[in-house]
Amino acid sequence: MERINDLLHYHKWANKTLLKHLHTLPVDFFTQQLQSIFPSVANVFEHLYEVDVLWLNRLKGENETDNALCFSSIEEVENAYLLHNQECIDFAQKLLNGTTLVTYQNSKGETFENSYEEILQHIVNHGTNHRGNIGAMMRQYGHKGVGIDYIMYLRQKK
Repeated sequence: MERINDLLHYHKWANKTLLKHLHTLPVDFFTQQLQSIFPSVANVFEHLYEVDVLWLNRLKGENETDNALCFSSIEEVENAYLLHNQECIDFAQKLLNGTTLVTYQNSKGETFENSYEEILQHIVNHGTNHRGNIGAMMRQYGHKGVGIDYIMYLRQKK
């Protein structure tokens, strides 16, 4: 679980670093309607938040609730999503055995079983994928990206 815990810290660091960088771009870029995989950067963070909360609820054995948020500013993401990232880290630290299986249903009602470690790894991978979408969106509209690769996190951590 130590490795997964480190990856969850990376997930939070990458989100925080990306949000800090977004503060340097024009204010309206965050909610600007774009021709991309998501209609705006705000929509990417809404999706990330919704999915991360959904998976944490599954891990905790809690009922899935409507956790959709509409972020209108970077500060709203920082207040909600980064707090949730920490909640996920705290939950993972309490796990004694990350290989314990979790049975859950997806949004179609199909039942699956994965370990805590597999699901937590999925959360991090999902975030990496969509942070890449945001990077592409920034470059597509002429803005400089920011380095948020895992190796950069490890270098900064030392």
